[in-house]
Amino acid sequence: MAKDDWYLRHRDRIEHGPYSQADLAAAAAQGNITDETEVRHAVHTQNKWVKALRVRFVAEALPKPPKTTPSNEFHGLESLGEQQRNTRLRRMSNRPTIPTTWLGAFAAIFDFRFRYFVTPYIIRVTWAIVVAVLAFQVTLSGLGTIALIVGELHDSDESAAIARPRIPQVDNIPSPVFAPSPVLEKLERFRLHVIIYVGTIVATILFGLWVRIGLEFTMAIVRGAEDLHALRDLFENGKARP
Repeated sequence: MAKDDWYLRHRDRIEHGPYSQADLAAAAAQGNITDETEVRHAVHTQNKWVKALRVRFVAEALPKPPKTTPSNEFHGLESLGEQQRNTRLRRMSNRPTIPTTWLGAFAAIFDFRFRYFVTPYIIRVTWAIVVAVLAFQVTLSGLGTIALIVGELHDSDESAAIARPRIPQVDNIPSPVFAPSPVLEKLERFRLHVIIYVGTIVATILFGLWVRIGLEFTMAIVRGAEDLHALRDLFENGKARP
């Protein structure tokens, strides 16, 4: 056996050769040597059959696989599942989160990118204000009813006094005139101004909060439409939008 004689065999175990090192390298470059091909050489392999791919010059001569992106029509189930997972993660990353604390909800009101969803907190605050106003109104109505009853009883006492016989000596005594106190008038005006001011502030805050609810609802519709469009692209074209 010559020093440069190489022999090879494929899966059929039929021996071929002898070949030179250049012949084996050319065969490897043409793809004629696979992972099942074996070679032997009197010196390099000590006349033993070894895998051809373990020989250095054969492995280096193998054609390199092309670095191309597979087309959409060859995507398998695993690729489709990966795209579905990426689409789901994208939707979750774009989905607004609900703050876990009232302080976080208050700070989220000033988030102009709508990364947080504060509608549940706004609904709670609105309901608390409604309950407080109703309780205040019921209390005022109760006090007004009591004052009305007491006033009617007082008017009936005055009517009875007018109906009694007139006594000249007593009737000629002038009754005192009770003028309203200036302090009480100022307090009444101050109370009225406070009620108007507080009512205006509360109404303005409620208006702003419900505008926020409307905007969050609009953003939810827009994001839902984007998700539906991405899913449609995924199932129709096998490709999700980035």
